Amino acid sequence: MDLDRFHGYFLSDVAVTATSAASVVRITLVASDRADSVALLLEDVVHIEMDTSHSWDDFIDKLTLLQLPQHGSWPKQVQHLLHHHNNRSALNWLRLDGPGPIELLGARLTIEQ
Repeated sequence: MDLDRFHGYFLSDVAVTATSAASVVRITLVASDRADSVALLLEDVVHIEMDTSHSWDDFIDKLTLLQLPQHGSWPKQVQHLLHHHNNRSALNWLRLDGPGPIELLGARLTIEQ
């Protein structure tokens, strides 16, 4: 899944729903002209890290998505999350870089436009 087309969008909001059954994070991004928006929905989230000291309308410098295999080794940039590697399912690592970085790890990623 290619997220490069959303380079330059702004972070509109982040909604986290945490339940005992599953966790979901919905990140809404908007284009600079506010005419276009997209929601990134990550389900079965096992890791969330956000720097909330910045404003919530941050410019997104870079979006990175790595699909991590169910079996086998993970890339070097996600080695710090290796304790979540359980061989039960493939996972998606999503990182949004800007003034306030967001890092997520979850099972299913969908894009809603």
